[in-house]
Amino acid sequence: MLGRQWQGAAAAREAGNALIEFGFGELELHRIYAETISENKAAIKLCQAFRMRIESERPDDRFFKCRMWSTTVLAISQNEWRARKKPG
Repeated sequence: MLGRQWQGAAAAREAGNALIEFGFGELELHRIYAETISENKAAIKLCQAFRMRIESERPDDRFFKCRMWSTTVLAISQNEWRARKKPG
């Protein structure tokens, strides 16, 4: 999570790319997922910029700040991540 002063800047993309590369490269993960409140359109858009796809939307999944929130889960596999980097 980045502070508000960094939101909307290239820092989020750079940090996300570094985390995904570390996960697939160093940790040898098969799949990486992100979960966010469905109303957080900026977070969803950022995940989709990494070619993560929406896997599920769960209505009324979390209780936070005195209300229920729906959540969206996005994911990408190592094969999908590597394929997006190949030319052609």
